[in-house]
Amino acid sequence: MWQQIITPLYDQFVPAKIRNRRNVRQAKLSDIELLALPCYQTELVITNQRRYYRFLTNLHCVDLPEGSRFNRLSNRGWQLLQLMRTGLVKQVSQNTRYTIIDSLPLSVCQSVRN
Repeated sequence: MWQQIITPLYDQFVPAKIRNRRNVRQAKLSDIELLALPCYQTELVITNQRRYYRFLTNLHCVDLPEGSRFNRLSNRGWQLLQLMRTGLVKQVSQNTRYTIIDSLPLSVCQSVRN
């Protein structure tokens, strides 16, 4: 389900330089799968990354990398989600007078939150 939602957003908002990077086809997890995993984690309301990794390995449904590598990939996945999110905001807010600010930390809001 998440992959169907993420694929068009990934194609539209993630730069080609990232999508077509070197050795991208050799990765255990595609970028789309990598982006779907944190969405699924949020849907399951699992806040601990280590617990989520154990949950996935117990399912035996995905060929996951080793735990610390999975954590690094997950962090990169959040960066890709951020690219897609800011692209969506720019696309939607081109002709609007109001902006909705949610609770996901952005560098724009960092000075206000600190």
